[in-house]
Amino acid sequence: MNEYGSRRQPFLFGIDFDVEQGFFLDPAKAGDSRWVHRPSADWERYEKRHDLTTLEGRIYHGFCRLIELRKKYPVFSGTEIQVIDTGNPRVFAYVRSYENMRAVVFANFSEREQTIPDNLLRLYGIGYKFTDLLGGAEINTQNITLLPYDFRALATLA
Repeated sequence: MNEYGSRRQPFLFGIDFDVEQGFFLDPAKAGDSRWVHRPSADWERYEKRHDLTTLEGRIYHGFCRLIELRKKYPVFSGTEIQVIDTGNPRVFAYVRSYENMRAVVFANFSEREQTIPDNLLRLYGIGYKFTDLLGGAEINTQNITLLPYDFRALATLA
């Protein structure tokens, strides 16, 4: 049992992995390794995805927000990515480019606020003015504060 009173192991992005699901005991699934990562369906929990006050709702709507961001901005298509050394082990960052657009994404994997120095944006060629792709605000280059477990997607728009 883990600290949540479950035999499930926490998995990245809030998805649970049931280590005892026994897919290999089902002859229809035993030879198909795609079932390794698929937990048993808990339909009551799935229904909670529409309620933003629940963990399921916050995770689901967070994924929806990321999907919409990817659909709206072609800079997030493709496979090329340049990882940025932020100098901060709690902040992961990368740059994506597409045609005349360049985006930089910062993700805070800490329970504390983290500050991104403004020179990091200029260093990776995003410029002095950029748009926050999540909120739409135009921002002049400045230090950026990431809230706990927050992320920012910033871009220069042509």
